[in-house]
This record gives sequence, C-alpha cells and structure tokens, in this order.
Amino acid sequence: SWHLEQIGTPGAWDSVQGDGIVIAILDTGVDASHPDLQGQLVPGWNFYNGDSDTSDIHGHGTSVAGTAAASSNNSLGVASVSFQSKIMPMRITDDNGYGYYSLISQAIISAADNGARVVNVSFHNVSLSSSV
Repeated sequence: SWHLEQIGTPGAWDSVQGDGIVIAILDTGVDASHPDLQGQLVPGWNFYNGDSDTSDIHGHGTSVAGTAAASSNNSLGVASVSFQSKIMPMRITDDNGYGYYSLISQAIISAADNGARVVNVSFHNVSLSSSV
C-alpha cells in the first residue's frame, strides 16, 4: 500500500503497532460488520441521535477507522497504520454527513473520559470554533 510507505509505517511497525491504544473516530459512524474491523472496536456513542447505534450512515467513518486500525495480515482488505489499536466509534454527524461543533466537543471530552488516547476528526469545509 503506497500510502503506508509514504508515511514510513513499515519502519514504525518494527517498534510499535498500537497495542493498548484506543483511537476515537469522530465521523459518520463505523460499520461494525466490516471484516477488517472485526475485534477492533470498543463501545462508542452516537452523539447525533443520543444512543449507542454508531452504524455508519455514509462510509467515511468506516474508511477512516480502517486506515487507523484495521486488522492486518489477514488476507482481507487493507493494512492499517496501527493494527493493534482499538477503535472507539463516535458518530457526530446527521444523516446527510454534516457535523456539529457542539457534538464534536462533547465527543472529544467523552472519548478522553472513556480511555481514548488518540482522537481523529477528519472532515473539510468547516469554520473555526472556540469550542473545538
């Protein structure tokens, strides 16, 4: 995978693979049934609906989760940057994929309070916010 080579991931794997690290993915949700994410998820939260259904409504969150911590060397899909890490799915978007600063800030705090050591928020076309 060219993207892993570009950021020097194979060399980093010699010393660390993310064991014990929880990565919160604040996005459109995560598809818990994705084969490359089996065994990689810890409980998360849907901040938009206020429930535990973190199903992906768009696909972007699942893609980000796979890049971060998909199971690797399993003859499926992709290799990830941190394949020993766990993913905490945090849905912060509405059904059209639009995020809200209030939900982002709530999710960041919740992720930290619930053991996440890394928080990923990846989207574009947003304005500045003092809460985030």
